Amino acid sequence: MPSLGVSSIDVSSVSLLNAVASHCQLPLVSYLWEMGSDGVLLAGVELVLVSGEHSGQRGCRFFWCVAFEPYETAHEPAAREAVRFLQSIYGFVVHDYNFRYMVSYREIAASAVDLAIAASTCLAHMRAPHDLHCFRFESLFREFCSVWSFRDRS
Repeated sequence: MPSLGVSSIDVSSVSLLNAVASHCQLPLVSYLWEMGSDGVLLAGVELVLVSGEHSGQRGCRFFWCVAFEPYETAHEPAAREAVRFLQSIYGFVVHDYNFRYMVSYREIAASAVDLAIAASTCLAHMRAPHDLHCFRFESLFREFCSVWSFRDRS
């Protein structure tokens, strides 16, 4: 099996819109091109919505953006706006699992750091009397040695 290594995969708002439209049972989603009155190429998304009050009644909603190269991805901003619009109507949530895992990892890492700080503080308090005792003994030992070596010289 070939190793893929670390790679980046872009998620398409157009694919997401198609999945959402299917989930919300929209009768039609169209991807459009239009030339603006000022000669600018526009990429658009048309949603056909069925009114909840009158099942036979349909309404259209358009989302436009200025087209850009590469043209294969020019509908992405309009599709993203269409998904946000459908979220406001239908109340669904799109989960970004990469973001959720990053937040979870950050929380776990922060907890681990907090735990390490608490453990080192606790350990420092437990070792403090021994360290101070050794420190006192060491300083007394140095004084003793300095006095003793002074006596040897005289």
